[in-house]
Formats: sequence, structure tokens, C-alpha cells
Amino acid sequence: MSRRGAIFALLAGVAVAGAPGGAAAAGSAARTPPSVVVSLDRTEQAERLGSSFAFGSTIANVGRTPLAGLVAHLNVVSLTPGVYVDPEDWSSQRTKYLPAVAPGRSVRIPWKVTAVNGGRFAVYVVAIPRRSPGTTSAGLAIGRPMTLRVAERRVFNSGGVLFLTLGIPALLVLAMVALRTLRRPPRRSAPTAIGAGRGLPGER
Repeated sequence: MSRRGAIFALLAGVAVAGAPGGAAAAGSAARTPPSVVVSLDRTEQAERLGSSFAFGSTIANVGRTPLAGLVAHLNVVSLTPGVYVDPEDWSSQRTKYLPAVAPGRSVRIPWKVTAVNGGRFAVYVVAIPRRSPGTTSAGLAIGRPMTLRVAERRVFNSGGVLFLTLGIPALLVLAMVALRTLRRPPRRSAPTAIGAGRGLPGER
């Protein structure tokens, strides 16, 4: 770039920065604090394969203007290589449309999830405005994820299954033995001959 071009570029930059709102518009995205804060009511969870659990998320308006038309979305990501996750299998209601949130107020959203895969996962919630999501001041708000560990091995005696598996056959065997004992006729003693081992009258 020539010396004259460099001077023109410098003057153009000064003009933009000195224009009303010029510098603010250039760095508004970097300096504007987020208007929405997303948080979960827990950071860790341990479950068994096939179990269901519930938790909640909070969408807070920390800005100075009301926020309307927010959409909260739940997502599940596998942190274990080789484990495929279909979030639709984990929760049938992963998108919820929120009412208007006034400045300084928040709204709580309940979620229900079923652990359909074993491994280690991240469960998180995002909030995004329905209208003009790319240009609104709220932007995309992502909450801190919850670490979920799902054990593939089931508990051996979960819910008394061991008692039912071993106890019922044992009771049936005892019942059959008792029935056979009751149906068996009593033993009769052998008849004893009268005078056996003794001589008949008149014998010597």
C-alpha cells in the first residue's frame, strides 16, 4: 500500500470512530453483556441404563428490557467415543416456547430424560429468540452442561428380583413335597400269630 493510501485509510478509520455511534456499533457485540443466562439445577447425575429422571433449568433475564419469544432447547451429546446418541429417544419434548420474561425475572423449565445409552454424556439447554436470532441483542445463550454417567450393568438384586427368582421355585418344591406326604397312606404293621413261639395247650 502506498503512503497516500495509508493516509486515506487512517482518515477513514478516524471518521468512522468519530461518527455518532460509530465506535459503539463496531464493538457492541463484544462489549454488550448477555441478556439471558441459562442454568441447570445440577451439574452431575448418575443413572442406570433405561432409568428416567427429571431436572430443571432456569432462564433469567439480566438485561434492562423485556425478552419475548424465547425458545429453550434441550440437547444430549455423547462424551464417550463410538456411542451414537439420538436426542429424540432421550426426550420427546426437547423444545419449549417461553412467555415474556421481564427484566430481573426468570422462568423455570422442567425436563424429563430417559437414559437409553450407556456411557458419559453432556446434557445442556440453550435459549434463542424466535425472531431474528442472528441480530437480536439476546443472542444465543448456552447453559453450563450437566455431566451424566449411565451405567450399563444392571443391579443384580434390583427390586427383589433375586428373591422372586430363587424363592418361588423353592416354595413350589416344598409345596409338592408336602402334598406327597399328605397323600401317602399310613404304613400297616404285619399281623402277629397268636401264640407264636409258645407251645399249644396240651403239648409238652
